[in-house]
Amino acid sequence: MTAKISLRNVTKEFTVRATKTTSATRLTAIDSLSLDVRDGEFLTLVGPSGSGKTTLLDLLAGLSTPTSGEVLVNGKAVTGPGKDRAVVFQQYALFPWRTASANVSIGLEGGGPDGKKLIAAHGPRKPANIWRWWGSRASRTATHTSSPAA
Repeated sequence: MTAKISLRNVTKEFTVRATKTTSATRLTAIDSLSLDVRDGEFLTLVGPSGSGKTTLLDLLAGLSTPTSGEVLVNGKAVTGPGKDRAVVFQQYALFPWRTASANVSIGLEGGGPDGKKLIAAHGPRKPANIWRWWGSRASRTATHTSSPAA
């Protein structure tokens, strides 16, 4: 049986910028990780801050690429975000390469008929209205979820 998720000798490194007193260095977040998760299996990632948990999830979601190795989902190489995967961020999250309006309208960009109908019906100005609506709710949600427990 083909693994649902396969990591083949995956390494992910980041460049740490130079400072006035140090030169640029490389930080290895994941080093030669190989793993198979079969359909129906449940996997939990546990580790201290900085151990590579979020980096691994970013690789699986296609939000970043491995420095070396291969990430497969359903036997196909992950080359970018896909409709078969999703990420729910713990905090506010935007794609830094997109405008605010483009971030909000990303859900309207789907290839299905509903996304195309929404774009045709509401045109390019609608995302700005959605942004104002979403921003007020996101702020309330963040306030609610970050409040101390009673």
